[in-house]
Amino acid sequence: MIAAGHRFDFHSRPQGFDEEGWGPLEHAVARWVLAHDGDARLAAVAARASLADGRGDSASIVDDAGLRETLAAMPMVGDGTSQGTPFVLDGDLFYLRRNFAHEVAVAAMLQERLAADDAATDADLDGLFDAAGGDAQSSQVEAVRKALGRRLFVLTGGPGTGKTTTVLRLLMAASRSHFARDGRWPRIALAAPTGKAAQRLGESLRRAEAGDFPAEWQAALEQVKSGRPDTLHRMLGSRGIRGGFTRGAGMPLDADIVVVDEASMLDLVLLRALLEALPAQASLLLVGDADQLDSVGTGSVLQDIVVALDDDPVHLHRLQHAYRADAALRPLNEAVRAGDAGAFFASLDLAGASASRHPVRDAAALGDRVDAWCDGLLDDYRRHGIAHMVDANDTGRIAEWLAVADGRQLLCALREGPFGAVGLNAAIEARLAPALGDDIAASPSNGTRWYPGRRILVTRNDPGIGLFNGDVGLCLRDGEGLRVWFAGEGGIPRAFAIAALPPHQPAFALTVHKAQGSEYDEVVVVPPPLTDHPLLSRQWFYTAISRARGRLHLWADAASLTRAIERPARRSSGLVRRIRGG
Repeated sequence: MIAAGHRFDFHSRPQGFDEEGWGPLEHAVARWVLAHDGDARLAAVAARASLADGRGDSASIVDDAGLRETLAAMPMVGDGTSQGTPFVLDGDLFYLRRNFAHEVAVAAMLQERLAADDAATDADLDGLFDAAGGDAQSSQVEAVRKALGRRLFVLTGGPGTGKTTTVLRLLMAASRSHFARDGRWPRIALAAPTGKAAQRLGESLRRAEAGDFPAEWQAALEQVKSGRPDTLHRMLGSRGIRGGFTRGAGMPLDADIVVVDEASMLDLVLLRALLEALPAQASLLLVGDADQLDSVGTGSVLQDIVVALDDDPVHLHRLQHAYRADAALRPLNEAVRAGDAGAFFASLDLAGASASRHPVRDAAALGDRVDAWCDGLLDDYRRHGIAHMVDANDTGRIAEWLAVADGRQLLCALREGPFGAVGLNAAIEARLAPALGDDIAASPSNGTRWYPGRRILVTRNDPGIGLFNGDVGLCLRDGEGLRVWFAGEGGIPRAFAIAALPPHQPAFALTVHKAQGSEYDEVVVVPPPLTDHPLLSRQWFYTAISRARGRLHLWADAASLTRAIERPARRSSGLVRRIRGG
């Protein structure tokens, strides 16, 4: 029931409110505050908090001390201890109630885990690591020793620093320790925020060879390799559009050890759901690169946790030695991570054929670059015969073609427009479809052109058929016509009829967010054409270029890249202070 005296104004924009960036939601929030007898100043601050939430901030900053004092006296604004107010002012941070509740709950559960370590044991790691590994490997050994017995442990490091190698050995050591203590092997749950990242984690663990370890470690190795990584949403029992998860405090996960890879993609809501579903005695291992882009949702949880634990040598470990062979690209990654534009351009000059920059200032120049890129892609396809008929039973050949198609990737900051993923995919498909033999008869009525070599990205989970958001498929022609093939467990590809696919989009060009958790032999990075675009940030650029394993191409002018390198993105949050108990 609406209380007497409430006045509703259904103008599309309340009078006096027309701030830059406000959309329909911000105007609706302002109208709601005014309709419930809220002050005009509160309406504006609440709308800004909604706008900040849309950008991923947990809260908005109120830097005017006088305004903070005024807001604190308003009935609709709580101080963090009240329960019934829609808004919370905590210091200079103004929260929507739900974000404040998520942040407080996450911090409390993390604090409990930090204070509840099991008694540390001096585990015998003989034979677990290569005796000739030297100083570079000593950091991994230290990480394993530190992690054993912890209810919460964070392992962070850049590309190629051996995170997955360390996770494998950490799990083997923890499994053997658990077996010695409890007489049974631990239940291990492996997860990642996306299907692609979960698949890569599983593949990396399964590549471990028995010959790399002595006999006393074989049982532990098999125990770890038998795990099947899943998406976090599936592991937690996502209810889909209904919201929420089936797993929680009343129905916790059936696990003793939980590993979450690519944890930089975790948002505040998902981390809270995970922590609530963890059994009290379970150990949680968060693995990821804290310098990468934050999640598309609210918060920067991995970055905040790493900052909060920066002076805690027990629960956090950074891997820094790079093992990958892409020596020419490593200095580029490090220069961006450090925010040093001068070092970046110096390293770019020394990278030779491994990295290049092509200024692209308008749509015409972009079109020329796309044409050249398509020519190289077609050469790859023709050299490997991807446009030809394939025997559906020849899974080895199909797996090879999937790897070839996954070797090249365009990465964008934008989704829309000629410099965005949608526009670039349209331009690429216009070239590839006729060249590779598009089949109108096989295309659905919506006009999509299907052809051998078409790459797609699944955009919605479909647990019923085993396809998940982030899975990338390749269209091939076999005895049944055109079908889409995806990598499967054990390296055995799976085929799906086009009509059976869940919602999807072309995958020749992806936003950097969509590519997190993946790596490619050759990457093109396409920044926004405007040097002052808000998406140009250090985290975005670092994430984009660190997807490249072998070759990197930058379609950008120097000013855009300098802007990105020198502009760190930091989301507004109180999580660091709360974890530290402040």
